[in-house]
Amino acid sequence: MSLDPTAGRRWPLAGGDAPVEIKAAAGLLVGGGALFVITDLVLAAVEEDTSALLLVPLLQLGIGIGIAGGLLRGSRIARYAGLLFALTFALLHMLFALQGVALWIRIVTGVIAASQVYVAVLLNTRPALLHTGGRVRR
Repeated sequence: MSLDPTAGRRWPLAGGDAPVEIKAAAGLLVGGGALFVITDLVLAAVEEDTSALLLVPLLQLGIGIGIAGGLLRGSRIARYAGLLFALTFALLHMLFALQGVALWIRIVTGVIAASQVYVAVLLNTRPALLHTGGRVRR
């Protein structure tokens, strides 16, 4: 008999059996989207321009949450979608960082772009491949 009160129970939404690389990639996907939403809200409050408020940031956050959930569940297609999504939004954020905007926006979008590239790196590691059912070549 185990003294652990959580023995035999799993928290299915937390990706309990997922490797650290998958958990970090999922966190960075959601965190990058959330930071983009916050940045857009602050920018709209400072510049008082709400014409295209939250369109792309909410899209990134919504897709990021879906892909993160698929990664934590071990879906192979979520890994491929995560790679495509991370690299696409890294390019998008680098384009934002190269525009003539305020310095703080350049810094934030540069950090988000770097985190998305790191997500692509994490999704190509051996533990991520094994978790999503991929084959590892020797």
